[in-house]
Amino acid sequence: MKIEGSKIEMNQISNNRIKKVVISTISIAFTILLFGLFATHTNSKNNITNQVQASSLTIPKKMRGTWKSKPIYSSETKHIKKNMAVPAMKMKVTAKKVRWHFIGYVPAPYNRKKHTIKLVSKQNGQPVLKGHGPFRDDNYLQMSGKKLILSYHGGFNQFTKVAK
Repeated sequence: MKIEGSKIEMNQISNNRIKKVVISTISIAFTILLFGLFATHTNSKNNITNQVQASSLTIPKKMRGTWKSKPIYSSETKHIKKNMAVPAMKMKVTAKKVRWHFIGYVPAPYNRKKHTIKLVSKQNGQPVLKGHGPFRDDNYLQMSGKKLILSYHGGFNQFTKVAK
C-alpha cells in the first residue's frame, strides 16, 4: 500500500513540475512577443521623417488637366470600327484623382460611364492610382515628352493634352 501511495505522490509532484515548466515557458514566450511588438511600434514612430504622409501626395501639375487618347485598332490594316480594339478615351486629372471615360464609337464590351481612380502613393516618382481603371485596378501615370501615359500591368495608353 505504501508503494501505491508514494507513486501517487510522485505523480502529483511530477505534474506540478510540468505545470510550472509549461507556465514559465508560456510567460517567457508572451514577454518576448510583447517586447517584439513594442520594439516595432517604437521604430515605426521614430521613422516618420522618412515616410511620405498621405495628405502631402499630389499628382504633379504638369500631369493635371484634360487629356484624350486615340482609339487602338487590331492588327488589321484598315482602321474601321469593326477592327477597333480599344476605343478613344478622355480623362481629367486633378491633384488627387483621375476621372476617365470612353468617347466616340464604343464597341459592345465597353461603356461610356465615367470612372474614378484615386491617388494612393508614389512609386519611383510615378503616381500610383487605385480604383476602376480601364483594364486593371493598379494604374500608374508618367510623362513621356508632352504625352501622358496611363500604364497598368500588361499595357498602357498614351494621351495628348486637350487645348483650352
